[in-house]
Amino acid sequence: MVDPAKSKRSPRPGSVQSKPSATDSPEASDLPILSGPVPRVRLPFFYVLAALPVSIIMVLLPLLYLALIGLIAYGTYLHAAHNHTWMYEASGGVSIGRAKLFAYLAPMVVGGLLIVFMIKPIVIRGPREEMPLSLDASQEPKLFAFVGMLCKALGTPSPRRIDISCDLNASASFRRGFLSFFGNDMVLTLGLPLVSGLTRAELAGVIAHEFGHFTQWFALRLTYVISSINHWFARVVYQRDSLDGWLAGESESTEYAAFKLVLMMAQFGVWLGRLILKAFMLIGLLSSAVLLRQMEYHADQYEANLVGSRTYESTARKLELLNAAMASAISDLQHSWKERRLVDNFPLLVALCARRFPADVQAKLDKRLAEQKTGLFDTHPCSRARIARVKKREAEGVLHDDGPATTLFGNYRQIAHAVTLAQYRDEFELEVTADNLVPTEKLFGEHERLAEEFEATRDYYKPGIMSGLPLFLRDEPIIGPADANQSARRLVAARQKLKAAEASIAKWMALRQEGIEKQRAGMTAQIYLRMNLPIDRVQMKLPSVKPLDIESLIKQNMAQVESVQGKLEACLKLQRVRLRSALELLHVPLIRKRLPQADEYIDEAERLMAALRRLEATFPIWNDIWEQWAPMLPFSEAGCTFEEFERSSSKGAGIVSNAGKVLFERLKEFKQAVKEDPYPLPHGGPATLAAYAIPHLPSARNYVAIAQVAPAMHQNIGALYMKIMARLANIALAVEKVLDARLAASSKPNTVAAR
Repeated sequence: MVDPAKSKRSPRPGSVQSKPSATDSPEASDLPILSGPVPRVRLPFFYVLAALPVSIIMVLLPLLYLALIGLIAYGTYLHAAHNHTWMYEASGGVSIGRAKLFAYLAPMVVGGLLIVFMIKPIVIRGPREEMPLSLDASQEPKLFAFVGMLCKALGTPSPRRIDISCDLNASASFRRGFLSFFGNDMVLTLGLPLVSGLTRAELAGVIAHEFGHFTQWFALRLTYVISSINHWFARVVYQRDSLDGWLAGESESTEYAAFKLVLMMAQFGVWLGRLILKAFMLIGLLSSAVLLRQMEYHADQYEANLVGSRTYESTARKLELLNAAMASAISDLQHSWKERRLVDNFPLLVALCARRFPADVQAKLDKRLAEQKTGLFDTHPCSRARIARVKKREAEGVLHDDGPATTLFGNYRQIAHAVTLAQYRDEFELEVTADNLVPTEKLFGEHERLAEEFEATRDYYKPGIMSGLPLFLRDEPIIGPADANQSARRLVAARQKLKAAEASIAKWMALRQEGIEKQRAGMTAQIYLRMNLPIDRVQMKLPSVKPLDIESLIKQNMAQVESVQGKLEACLKLQRVRLRSALELLHVPLIRKRLPQADEYIDEAERLMAALRRLEATFPIWNDIWEQWAPMLPFSEAGCTFEEFERSSSKGAGIVSNAGKVLFERLKEFKQAVKEDPYPLPHGGPATLAAYAIPHLPSARNYVAIAQVAPAMHQNIGALYMKIMARLANIALAVEKVLDARLAASSKPNTVAAR
């Protein structure tokens, strides 16, 4: 998640206790019925032929790793035992110079550190996994009976445990790792987003695929060993810990040149060692990838034999859709968490996001699937190749059930709620309480409504909030007009003028946007020049990087913006008249009488207007924060610490330091200015504008955090402004609808409203 708030990892129960529901029954009588046996699938001869050489290679790789450690240790020993004679002169006198001492000690220190770093992954285990959420068979008899039925049909043992997660995946594995290697002690893990988006037949096919791996005793265990070795090498190559941090930190901070050189040599040795290990990892992946892909094809055949080739294909395509929905759901969570609100059922949110996608999204996903290719190191074939193989078999399948997979659970909502909360606390590390959780349908509906309002807003506002020009209504209260007819006529006239000017507004806005973008590119280039940093002319779309040319570009585009600014301001004035008139007419009895939600609209408009007035009053501050952030851009894009940036550009570090100090004061000023102003929209935590805009104010010298908080604050305020203006536009359009009906029915055109 994007929020920096972290929580202490709280222990969670190892099993989910769901209340028995009316659908629970020991007999599980409504399970789908298989129309026949599931045909067995033999492993291809190629797999059996390739298994032996792959096994030899995978066993040799860890041995080579140990041999490399031994070689380094032996080389270090030889140096320590035989090269101490460097420190003695031929006459026998002891003459230990600094260079000789360094030449003798440095290889021993470097060798020792290398050995520690290479032994570390062997003796230190990876990060401890969270205790999984497990289902109770007595509480979920239907699901356990369903899985047992599938295992019996496939000829595999039933799992001793069923775990649940918030992943879009399902897996079957040894319950206790290598301790279960020679037995049938298995665990099935079901990702509830998968369950929420599939039918019972599709979920059965996914489970059949996982247990299809268990139909071959030797092949499964060989695959398990291969995958374990591959994962171990990946951990050794990519995982970093506190020891890596210590080595990097000491090499940067130490003031002793000799010690610094030794540590840098050690860093180079660690890098070289990991490079060799990466080569081992790639050799392992390359030699085992074909074998592992064959295992996937083999398991696919079991899935197709159970549910049919058509259902297999529909499942594969649906998984592509659910993957996109998962990304959309996480994006929704990121936005809603800014208001400290989260859905109480994440799997349901994924399913709702999938249903929200229009047909063209599915078409794009299908096109992407059709263009997929299997990579050289991929352990799984691409979906396109897998679908093509299964379609050739034309399997009819023996299980056909279009009912939702969620009906296999006795109390799916309660279980989904538990796994959702665990996901927030353990995976996202958020401080979530019951106050933060909102019914999924409600929050999703709000997001849908907001999207619709934004769409309506595009038509309502011409050069307004959609174009970066702030539309404030001035610091005046909205009350009923002295002359309702005159107010209505002003509204209609402003609307007509805006409609007539649409083409011109679009042209002016295009010129303004073009000018602003080129002006910003030039100003950014000036900052890079001031910091003595290289400029990517192509990326910044600059015709030249000469200082005089950049200055000329800025002036030219500033003039272009100013040439249309006055015209757009006149349009903004018309837009302001239109919106203010509608909000005034909301207080007119005749309008209120014909608008059932009038009282709610009035209360909402007053709340929104109060927040809008505060945004208007503080606009110079938050607009200046955006302007002052510009010098932080090169530092932010570098993605490094301030000390690292200072080494690359001491002049740039001075500019960043000055900008950071100004930004900190402006952020503090804004937070202080709105600390008492209530947040105007539904929320689960930020009761004030300050808490919403800047949840955590960093320390004055934490320039990395300031560089992140400043644009995030500006984005939060911009999002709030957009939401306020969208809601006000929605209210104004409701008033205009009543007004237009009144105009159409009135026999007196000059009398469009009455008090």
